[in-house]
Amino acid sequence: MKRPNKITGANAGGPHHLPIRALWAARIAQFGRWTRGNMRSLCLFVAMLLAAVGSGQEEQSSQKIQNKSFSFSIPLSLKKSDAHGIDSFVEEYVGAGIKLSFDFGIYSNNFGDRPKDTKFEKVKINGRAARIGTAKHEFPEGYPHSTQVYIQVSENVALSMFAACKSEKEVAMAKKVFESIVLHEKKS
Repeated sequence: MKRPNKITGANAGGPHHLPIRALWAARIAQFGRWTRGNMRSLCLFVAMLLAAVGSGQEEQSSQKIQNKSFSFSIPLSLKKSDAHGIDSFVEEYVGAGIKLSFDFGIYSNNFGDRPKDTKFEKVKINGRAARIGTAKHEFPEGYPHSTQVYIQVSENVALSMFAACKSEKEVAMAKKVFESIVLHEKKS
């Protein structure tokens, strides 16, 4: 009598010879091989996702103030007051612990009234030379810290932005506002 053909293979009619954990190990190894080949794509995707989330938060935490001469960004917590100038363009924004104002024109403050202990630094803002002065001195009562930036715009016109602050935290906030200044070039 002839015997039937013998069936061979991993599971040839009998119990599983490969335990289940070996199947999981195979899947994990397969994923590992896939990620090695696609790691750049995966990293790029994660970076783009984080950048998109970060930019959305920034837009929600600040507002852009724009006029015909320049623009800058301030925290949403600052609100415009009714202050105005006589011989130049002046606005003021007030929030908890800070009063931020600017003077754009020919009479902008160039640090003439700053206390002697003012610490000055030269910086570039929007590609222009600027000077920032910071002092621990009460200009308006109740605001023991202050900082100011001065940017010469043309021969006769300058921008001076001043912040009276309750603490150094608001000084740091004001300096971020200073860094966001963008001067608009006059078109001839």
